[in-house]
Amino acid sequence: MKNKLLIIFILLVIAITGGTIYLNKVFLPTKIKSLVVDGLKEKTGKDVTLESLQFNIFQGLVLNNLKIYDDKKTFLSLKEGSCVFLIFPVFKGQLIIPSIRIKSAEIFLHRRQDNSLNIADLFAKHSTGPAAKGKFNVFVRKINVTNSRLKFQDDTVAPTFVKDLDISRLVLYMSLPASVKFELSVTAPVKIKANGEYQILRQELSARANLDGLLPREFAAYYQGLGLKSEGGSVDALLNLSFKDAILSSDITAKAKALSVSAGNISTTLNSAVKANLTYNTRTKNLAYSAAIDIADSPDLVLGGIGRVNAIKGKLNLSNAGVSLDILSAQAKLDKVSSPIEDIAGHIEFNPGQVNWADLNFRYQDIPYKTSGGLSDFKSPVVQLKVSAPDWAADTRFKVENKIITISKLYGHYFDSAFALTGIIDISNPDSLNANLSGGSNLALGDLKLVFKNFAKQLEAAKLDGTVLAKFRLSGNLKDIKSCAIAGLFSGPDIYLYGLRAQDLSLSYNQENGIVQIPLMRASFYDGTVDGSAKVNLNAADSPYWISAAMQGVKIEKLKLDTGAKKANIAGTIQAEAKINGFWNDASKTSGAGKILIKDGKLWELDLFKGFGKLLFAKDFANIVFKEGSADFIVENEYIKSNNILLKSDFVNLTGLCKIGFDGSLDSSINIEVQDEFVPLSGTFKDVATAIIGRAGRFGTIKTTGTLKEPKYKFIPAVMNILDTLKNTIQDAISNSLNR
Repeated sequence: MKNKLLIIFILLVIAITGGTIYLNKVFLPTKIKSLVVDGLKEKTGKDVTLESLQFNIFQGLVLNNLKIYDDKKTFLSLKEGSCVFLIFPVFKGQLIIPSIRIKSAEIFLHRRQDNSLNIADLFAKHSTGPAAKGKFNVFVRKINVTNSRLKFQDDTVAPTFVKDLDISRLVLYMSLPASVKFELSVTAPVKIKANGEYQILRQELSARANLDGLLPREFAAYYQGLGLKSEGGSVDALLNLSFKDAILSSDITAKAKALSVSAGNISTTLNSAVKANLTYNTRTKNLAYSAAIDIADSPDLVLGGIGRVNAIKGKLNLSNAGVSLDILSAQAKLDKVSSPIEDIAGHIEFNPGQVNWADLNFRYQDIPYKTSGGLSDFKSPVVQLKVSAPDWAADTRFKVENKIITISKLYGHYFDSAFALTGIIDISNPDSLNANLSGGSNLALGDLKLVFKNFAKQLEAAKLDGTVLAKFRLSGNLKDIKSCAIAGLFSGPDIYLYGLRAQDLSLSYNQENGIVQIPLMRASFYDGTVDGSAKVNLNAADSPYWISAAMQGVKIEKLKLDTGAKKANIAGTIQAEAKINGFWNDASKTSGAGKILIKDGKLWELDLFKGFGKLLFAKDFANIVFKEGSADFIVENEYIKSNNILLKSDFVNLTGLCKIGFDGSLDSSINIEVQDEFVPLSGTFKDVATAIIGRAGRFGTIKTTGTLKEPKYKFIPAVMNILDTLKNTIQDAISNSLNR
């Protein structure tokens, strides 16, 4: 039995060996090789060469150096391919190959300008009908390609896109003429794992691919027409692809790694998760895209000509319409702004040549702001801007062209002041901001100390308050306001200075070459008027000034209501004039002169005169009326001085001198002259004195020291005058008694 089996085995080996020799030496080279070549020529419409066709008991048919080509390009070349085929269909004129294995092949995939693929040509003439007499129908079910290269060329874009892919494995499942399914693994230049199906007759593709290390810059031909650029970085992505009716669509989930993206003057580098959708029309060559990018790795967003935004957290949305950025937090450094902008949060949209933002909050120099607006045309920017802060807000529209800012509108408020402005500013010289502006304001005077901080102390002491309506024109260097030419008109219904109220203010202001002039100031003042003029030299170090003022018909009984003496029984009419000069920052150098006239004055309840009255008189003195009063005064050495004070009444005249310091100090010497007789009231010294003083003339002198708030008095009687008067009074009394 064993011998029979051995004999059978030997015969089988001899048969197989003989059959193999016959196939490789006779049948395959002479008949099958030509059938394969002719069959491939017919099915592909290409030229086909095959170096050799052999049979291997383990591999089946082995093809060496197969080449499919035409007069333009080689579609397929391989060093070695092998396949098995079914024996019995051969006798029916059919070569059925379940599987072809290809090693070290080069495959050329060509997308032509008419959007057709050369792969479709290989199967276009496929027929399932009976074979022509003497020919075979060739059926291939599966092609397995390993260690090969795919050469891809796309003529639908300019410049022509060419890319080589190193294929570790490509499997094609043939269901001809209907479709081809595929599985693909690529190792370079990008790692790809993909699978899908191509419907040949309908030219439809559906596929799914994983990409690792895709370099978008190498595919610039597909998106550079949109103004997009990518110069660095890579992407790992999952793609769902479809191609139908000349439309290529892709849903993408990706992770960007140091990916640089730019559109016009806007650029950024991304390390972010991306979800995107791309649709490319191969006929019109239009690409529609949208992408949502989660930003959490602090990329920089560079705004050309504007600045840089960094430390961004939020979401970036890209589409054909533009770029939309929802910021959770970020900070920015703008080219024309000295300090960084921090705590940025809000919505920004970047369109080609345009930026828009809404409800954008940020912090600058530790002050919170809120803004909305837009910027268009980066070469000649047009800006629409609304911005607000805790103490101010503005709404403006301006254009920057050739380094000229043209402000078409600027409305806003600062604290309680409102303003409006138009004009131009020249920014061509970094050392100056030459401007030509005009505008108006509703100025709250109490805000001036916040604007002119160098003079805040003086303005605070002046208790300046009220609202002024202003119209102005300005030309000159905004970095040196003193040198600007300014003309303004100011008016206000109620103005307060040192607590005193002026009404119906009218004031003109002129400034040129550092010289400020107020040629006219007029206001109503407690039933009277105040007129004035002023001049300030801003060029000098201490800003010297000259002021001239005149007062007419001012009623004391109304003025007192805005002073600490509002409850005092005082009245009268004041007329005054003064000329003062000095230095704004040095009160010690203030000097000047003036004159005060008072008519029908009731002054005894003023703190200063009340002390006089209590010292002199026992009876009620509040109703004594000074029919006339006057004093010339000078200002020097931080004092207001008068040497000719005169107050006249029917009963008493006051004359003398007084010196009042800027610090409120007081030093005066007032002579008392009584003009009438009074009956003694209580027998005191001053009662007797009062009774006789009508004949005495000069009664005495009152020295006053201390301060205006707390004066101190000292009475110095005119003793000789009083004794002479007393003697004469006694003699008159005796004479009158004897005569009776």
